Amino acid sequence: MTVFSLVIPQKLTTSIYDHLAWGLIGLYKRHQEETVYRRVNIGNVEDHAQLKVVEKRSLQSNDSYRLLLLDEVIHVVKTISPVHRYPLIS
Repeated sequence: MTVFSLVIPQKLTTSIYDHLAWGLIGLYKRHQEETVYRRVNIGNVEDHAQLKVVEKRSLQSNDSYRLLLLDEVIHVVKTISPVHRYPLIS
């Protein structure tokens, strides 16, 4: 098991990425928005993915959720408040 803390700067939006691992995500402080995607093409074109939005989440301090490889783990995170930190356990 690995536990670490990630700090994303104020008002930053990450690129869309595939999490590639299961995890337990908990928001320590502040507020974040997350958009979750599903890949809809078969992946036969290198460096290209056709994505569909499947969920939008708004997280506040002390909120948490799980990422399982059976779920959608392609996502983008946007920080809404001045400092954003969450521990990741995987």
